[in-house]
Amino acid sequence: MSEQKLFPAADQCATQTTLTDPPNPAKADAITIVFVDDEPNVLSGYRRMLRGKRSAWNLNFANGGDEALELLKTNDVDIIVSDMRMPGMGGGELLARVKQEYPHTIRLALSGYAETETELECAQVAHQFLLKPIEATTLIETLELALRLRSLLSDKGLQKTVAGLSSLPSLPTLYHQVLKEASSEHGSMASIAEIIAGDIAMTAKILQLVNSAFFGVRRHITELHEAVMMLGIDTIKSLVVSVHLFSSYESRTSGGLDLQALTTHSQHVGNLASRIAKFEKLPKKLCDLSLLAGMLHDIGRLVLANSFPEEYQKVITLHNTENLQSWECETQIFGASHAEIGCYLAGLWSLPNPIIEALAYHHQPERSPAREFSPLAAVHIANALYHHLQQPDADPMDNPYLSRTYLQELNAEGHLQDWNKIGMAFLEELTP
Repeated sequence: MSEQKLFPAADQCATQTTLTDPPNPAKADAITIVFVDDEPNVLSGYRRMLRGKRSAWNLNFANGGDEALELLKTNDVDIIVSDMRMPGMGGGELLARVKQEYPHTIRLALSGYAETETELECAQVAHQFLLKPIEATTLIETLELALRLRSLLSDKGLQKTVAGLSSLPSLPTLYHQVLKEASSEHGSMASIAEIIAGDIAMTAKILQLVNSAFFGVRRHITELHEAVMMLGIDTIKSLVVSVHLFSSYESRTSGGLDLQALTTHSQHVGNLASRIAKFEKLPKKLCDLSLLAGMLHDIGRLVLANSFPEEYQKVITLHNTENLQSWECETQIFGASHAEIGCYLAGLWSLPNPIIEALAYHHQPERSPAREFSPLAAVHIANALYHHLQQPDADPMDNPYLSRTYLQELNAEGHLQDWNKIGMAFLEELTP
């Protein structure tokens, strides 16, 4: 069966030569985007689709992987959008080369096949996977979101670092497999457990976590299937992402960051955020997103510590000597904090918007335009409680980590005493 093409009605007059637009001197500092496909009519379709963006973006069109690599040699490319199935150099090989040689470039993959093999290949080399046919509005929104996320980081060098291989891991392949199985009408918890069982390290980690104080299980769980059934699919997805991220930095993170302490903190904040969301009677979906957002809220710290170990040591020194929170120290040293970097990462992965928002604003929730109780509120409160309630002689009602302005705007400040009780009960569960 031939691949479904993006523009079946595209004009047939496109030539086989490059469709690269000539450089526009007036746009020397504009965003540069490269589209790659082996069919000229598809590239012509992109041209028409993005006609309204030509004044803002430098648009380049490459007829195959080799031509795309030539473009990258002479242009500082912000985003590359490549078809996956092309003769000669396929999209997977091309994006792998881009990932290795131009790690600052955002990589988007397009395919007319919704096949597991294609999706898993994309997961290894692309930040996002888009399915053909794609509407103009969807493509433009995807590109604009990626660019807005980049704009959160004002320093060009930092943009390149967080978009590079060393600091921007792909979503785990296992996550895509579990997500696909969970979305299938024939999927089951048993089949999901079977998928996870194929990854020995992930199996061991999930069994370790389910038997820890993290989940408060009263008896020892030894069977993966039972663990998956008990935790549920959304918690399992959260664990797959979180375990993958932290383990990917296990042997590399430096800069004085205590990886084990950060891992434990992130897991506990996620659990506590979920409990707070349930107390506030959020829908189950938002409670699940609160768990995942809490588990990922500090992923930006791993990126910074691994990519800039010497500079991050300065962050730790500043934090220990000045009355400043870690995110404030990071902003002084890097010009951005782990909150912006974590948000950027979640956005590139196309994680749900509530997670992106929670990662972006969990220290400064008042900067968010939203004013309803959400995963952002749950993570902000959970993080503040976890930091404050563990301090000796801490006054539960005087928590400097909480944004009182934000809580007042939510009309939720009266719940502080209840949240404190939830937090203290959770900490008691963690005490041997």
